[in-house]
Amino acid sequence: MRARARLQRTPEYRRVVSAVWTVLGSTMALAHLVLVVVLIVGGPVALRRPWFVRVHVPAAIATAGVFALGADCPLTIWQKYFIRRAGRAPYEGGFLEHYLVEPLTGSGVTPMVNLAIVTVWVLPTVVAYALLIRRRVV
Repeated sequence: MRARARLQRTPEYRRVVSAVWTVLGSTMALAHLVLVVVLIVGGPVALRRPWFVRVHVPAAIATAGVFALGADCPLTIWQKYFIRRAGRAPYEGGFLEHYLVEPLTGSGVTPMVNLAIVTVWVLPTVVAYALLIRRRVV
């Protein structure tokens, strides 16, 4: 047991542990990006691949529920947890605000930006599903 405690105090051990937490945080960011892409292009993809409805609809319902409740996205919570465990300070705000809105606008999410984000997500989805229903595929 003493050897393990001695190992945990070494800089090399701490660097490895920090790297593992960093990789987990980056993996969560990648999963979040995939979710965002699925939400935006899922409806149009379902026009060509109707089976994709089974992927897109649950993701859209879960995201809409989180959005409607005003809650933080679980993926953002996990990513920030992993970043903290890596010994770094997590970013402020949400995933989209940090990686998309702030770099483009220099400010946080305003009501107009929020409307734009929802429109970019909902508009292609509504149009695609309207076409799918018209074709009677769904």
